[in-house]
Amino acid sequence: MNGHEPNDSLDALLRDQATYIDDNGFTRRVLTALPRRRRSALRPAIVLGSTALACALTVWGFPTGEMLTIARLDYSAITASSVSAVAAALVAIGSIVWRAIAALDSKG
Repeated sequence: MNGHEPNDSLDALLRDQATYIDDNGFTRRVLTALPRRRRSALRPAIVLGSTALACALTVWGFPTGEMLTIARLDYSAITASSVSAVAAALVAIGSIVWRAIAALDSKG
C-alpha cells in the first residue's frame, strides 16, 4: 500500500474526468440534511469590543514611560529598550487586529 497502483480505475476516472459523477441525488440529500448555521447579529460588535479591550490591555501592560518618550519624539531619551517596548506593543496590537479582521471575514 506504500506505492501508487497504476491500474486503479476509480483514480483514473477521477483524474481524467472533470465532470460531475452521477450519484443519484446522494450529494443533494446530504447537503439538505445538514443543519443550517445562523450568524449572530451581535458577532461584529462582540469581536470589535473584544479587540478594543485586548488592545487597551496590551497598551496598559507595556511600560508607559517608554511609549510616551517615543510619542514625544524626545530623541535624547530614547533607548533601545523603549524602541523594543513600542515595537512589541505594535506587533501585539497588530496581531490582535489582524485576528479580529479574520474572525469577521470568516463564514463561521
